[in-house]
Order: sequence, then C-alpha cells, then structure tokens
Amino acid sequence: MIDALRERWNDVPEERPKMYRHARRWLDMTPEQREQAKAGMDRFRNMTPEQRGEARALFDRMRTLNPQQRNELQQRWQKMNPAERSSWLREHPPVED
Repeated sequence: MIDALRERWNDVPEERPKMYRHARRWLDMTPEQREQAKAGMDRFRNMTPEQRGEARALFDRMRTLNPQQRNELQQRWQKMNPAERSSWLREHPPVED
C-alpha cells in the first residue's frame, strides 16, 4: 500500500494536499471508524461508474449537512424510486475535484 501511495504522491503532485487531508483524517479515526471506512471503500471499488457518480453526489451533499439532516436525506434516498433518484442527482451533481 505504501508503494502505491508513494507512486501517486510522486506522480501527481497536485493531489498531495488532498492525499494529506485524507491521511490526517484516517489517523484521527477510531479503529471502528477505520473499519467502516474500509468497508465503504470496498463497496465503492465494486460500483459501476454510474453508481460511483451517484455516490459522489451523495457524499458531496452529505458533507454540507448536520447529522440530523444527513439522517433525513438517507431516509428520503432509501424511499426514492429510480426516477426520483435521477431527478435528485440532476439537481445535485457531484462536485468535480
């Protein structure tokens, strides 16, 4: 894992601030939070490109919400049908890094 990160660190210097933020956040996590993050990364890795786009849009929106609002959005999302989700995604596209 270190070799892969080292390679990316050296090959893509413009990504370094983002990589550093992620590393700091990882170090601040509890072991339980790290396990949850690993499971989420595995799920993301196994998604189709379309599903990843949807997930990015949700992640971007969730970051702007307080815990109660996040829970409400999660509950609404789970109740939405595919057409409603598509409409929501058009209104809330993912932020490009």
